[in-house]
Amino acid sequence: MSFEQTEFIYHLLGIDDPDQIARNIQASLARGRPRLFDIGGLCAGYPLMPAPNEYFVAHEFSAERINDLRSALAQGLAFTRLHPYTADQDMRPGHILCKIAAKIQTTAFSIFDLPESQNRNVYLELGIAIGLGKPFILTKTARAELASFVKGLNYFGFASYRGLRRGLEETEIQIGQFANILPRQDLPIKDFYFLADGEFEQEDFREAICQALQGYPVQPLYMSEEQIGSGLALAQLIEDIQTTCFGIYRIDTEASANTFLALGIAIGLNKPWLLIARSGTKIPADLAGFISAGGRGSTCSGDARRHQWRPSGGGSGGQ
Repeated sequence: MSFEQTEFIYHLLGIDDPDQIARNIQASLARGRPRLFDIGGLCAGYPLMPAPNEYFVAHEFSAERINDLRSALAQGLAFTRLHPYTADQDMRPGHILCKIAAKIQTTAFSIFDLPESQNRNVYLELGIAIGLGKPFILTKTARAELASFVKGLNYFGFASYRGLRRGLEETEIQIGQFANILPRQDLPIKDFYFLADGEFEQEDFREAICQALQGYPVQPLYMSEEQIGSGLALAQLIEDIQTTCFGIYRIDTEASANTFLALGIAIGLNKPWLLIARSGTKIPADLAGFISAGGRGSTCSGDARRHQWRPSGGGSGGQ
């Protein structure tokens, strides 16, 4: 890689001045803790330690990804002089989701490897980065099918881990492969709630939710997964989550990767939410601990239940 290419990539990723990275992170925290970590937020009081010499890596946890993907990324991005951080490399206090969100917030940028399985934890963490307005890079193999909302985002594709390493070392990363999606600020809150559900028994599920909420002055706004122009669809998704009073997210096995992406955005924005899943269903590891047993065939978040009716609420507290 030439000196000019290296300098261009540094500038593209915002790491051309390591001292500036630290100053930017410190300045963002000095302006006030993001709502997610502020008083009343889901991760209120969680320590935010600036890590300008690190980038966060999220991927499906398998032996192949742990050994081969991590090695390829570390070697391919060695020119940045930054160190990769993964959630399993140390033990930190608090819930795993807050630990991950804090690292997304305080590192230089994040990398999300989108697997063939459309791993729900990875899409949830990508959504948090979008909600926090933090920079990220997407990677994927040729076989991986993207969730519809992210199909408009450019990514670094690869056919082998050797190809990924060489591509990062030798190929000029195009601007489109680096995404920094910033939610709009100060949007008015509408008398709607956002509903993200799976396709399985969707009509019965929506009818049950509407009946349960019929005594409240709010109407449903359903998440549509139709491809209406992927960039437009993602921007509209972010705005819908921002402008509704709260969100209801179905997180059982019938829920799509898009649902978890949307939930991650809501978490990053610190919007109120209610989680629903079938009893006995497997919940993604990132959400374990936020769910408590609730009615027949479902589980729900107690914190969200206490705050979901506040029009100006956020996360499990103020917006």
